Amino acid sequence: KILYRFAVAAPESNIWKIRLPLKIFRENAARIAFTQTSTKQKRLLYAPLLTNINQTLFPSPVLATYALVRGVPIKKVIANNLEYILIKLEYILIKRTKIHTGPNYQIFPTPIKNWEENPPIRILSAAKFLDNSKRYKIQQKSVFIGVTDSSLANTVKTATGTVIPKVNWYAYATQSLINNDYVQKPYWFYAIQRALILIFALYLLLTPKPLYGRIGYIITLVIVIATLNVELISLISQKLWLPLLYPSIFLLLTHTLVRLSFKKSRQIEKAQGEISQVRQELGSYYQSQSNLNQAFNQLRLCSNDGYLPKVLYNLGLDFERKRQFDKALEVYEHIHSNLGIVYNDTEARIERLKSVTGAFPATGPMGTASTQIMLLTDTNMEKPILGRYQLEREIGRGAMGMVYLGKDPKIARPVAIKTLALGSEYEGKALEEAEARFLREAEAVGRLNHPNIVTIYDVGEDQGVAYIAMDYVEGASLDHHMSEKTLLKIKTVVEIGAQVADALAYAHKKKVIHRDVKPANIIFNAKNNEVKVTDFGIAALTDDSKTRTGTILGSPSYMSPEQISGKKAAGASDQFSLGVTLYQLLTGHLPFDGDSMANLMYQITDQTHKPMRKMRRGIPPCISRIVNKTLQKSPDNRFANCEAVAEALRKCIESK
Repeated sequence: KILYRFAVAAPESNIWKIRLPLKIFRENAARIAFTQTSTKQKRLLYAPLLTNINQTLFPSPVLATYALVRGVPIKKVIANNLEYILIKLEYILIKRTKIHTGPNYQIFPTPIKNWEENPPIRILSAAKFLDNSKRYKIQQKSVFIGVTDSSLANTVKTATGTVIPKVNWYAYATQSLINNDYVQKPYWFYAIQRALILIFALYLLLTPKPLYGRIGYIITLVIVIATLNVELISLISQKLWLPLLYPSIFLLLTHTLVRLSFKKSRQIEKAQGEISQVRQELGSYYQSQSNLNQAFNQLRLCSNDGYLPKVLYNLGLDFERKRQFDKALEVYEHIHSNLGIVYNDTEARIERLKSVTGAFPATGPMGTASTQIMLLTDTNMEKPILGRYQLEREIGRGAMGMVYLGKDPKIARPVAIKTLALGSEYEGKALEEAEARFLREAEAVGRLNHPNIVTIYDVGEDQGVAYIAMDYVEGASLDHHMSEKTLLKIKTVVEIGAQVADALAYAHKKKVIHRDVKPANIIFNAKNNEVKVTDFGIAALTDDSKTRTGTILGSPSYMSPEQISGKKAAGASDQFSLGVTLYQLLTGHLPFDGDSMANLMYQITDQTHKPMRKMRRGIPPCISRIVNKTLQKSPDNRFANCEAVAEALRKCIESK
């Protein structure tokens, strides 16, 4: 039985051109089949069993021959096309036998490598077949008739790349179908292929970032190799073509790109981390130098490496200690908003600082509002820092500033911190000159080393406040003993005066003038009768010709006539101030006291003080003579020096 086919040309404008076979062939054919022809040679992996022409299915030569062999009329070949939501279930039913064709009713004959040397089908020459001298037995055989000369025939490329005539391809495909020797492409092929690509995409999306590196890439390679092996094993053992190649390629290529991108991002993160580390170290350096604003400018640009919140938190505490509450608030809010974490008690501190910055808006320089800011007693607030010293509590007040008990964090030593708010006395260039003068004078005083002089450890300026860190001495200043009810014993006062005179004599030899000798600057420890003179040279920071809220800077009641006159102060000036101090400590009254500044100045420069023995009974005459001599208007009429004063005081005590 011989089968002929219609050659169906490619559609042009949706019109199919059909070439009919020769009449003699058509009349003697057992079956008529349809194939599409193309001028382009393309590689064929499959052989269609049905051809779709204008939404109508026609049998291909392969299917028509197979039905002929099985003895089934072509009209009884049933093509099922069950449409589902995502896939098409396609197969052909012949005598209750399902031929699972997969999409588009195709089968995939097993590829042949050596077609020319060992063709899988028998090829007969037409000339030899018609030669009566040689007969071929072709009864009960399926025969395809066609042109096999490659220069004349339509050709195709097989899966292995071999070029063969098209009629040979159909013959081999028919043989594969009859012998059930073909690869099946399941109907769910494309659906599973897309599903696997989606699953692999989700796998890459849900993979933790650390697995984007070497370990994750090895896992992906294992998955790809296992997937391809499943496809290969199913292809060899079951002749089932599973859609695993493209998903595997997708997974491998995508993970490769992701890994390269991750590697590059890691390099960028590493570089950014190194830059952040440098900024953090620079910020810590600025913080150690008390340059907190520069420290914050660096730290706010750092990425969170786990240690940054602690560093920023400590910086905020330092701002609190400096009483720069607005900056501390900015640091804590940066931890919350930019780092996105709640660290330690930052929330409570933010709420507290918001109320503080509202009450004290000028929390920058401590010069103008230092008293208010320093005296905040909130136990939850960090104790203030001035320079490197932590202030514990207020221990005194002076005309020029506050005195605090502080602690040196380097050696945990208690110190007394004397503050001078120069910013409230001077402006502009005058302020710069006052600061320079303060530092020079404090440097000179710092060289003094005497048992009756408070030792100065450090001087500096911070936030507009000049300060002096000095030895913290047990005891109290003598301003507690200036009234008649609190007077000390006469002998005790004379001994104190002798020790103060010794201290002044030593300082004068070192070319340092006190300029502000008064009871408040003399600390007395009643337990061991130890005397310490403090605030050496501080009055030199001010210009005696200037006034401060209506008064001369310093302590006018203890000033010498030459100081009142604006003359340069010398050792004799400190001697006069010591005489005023002794007079007050012995009598409970000042020797010169006016109801106005002008009257006071007149009393000091032109009037004689009242005799001490009229102010208090029992004062020895020698004491009165010593005090009277120190209170002479002219420096030339006083003692030659403070050493002579000390000697005279001790002789007076010894004679009694």
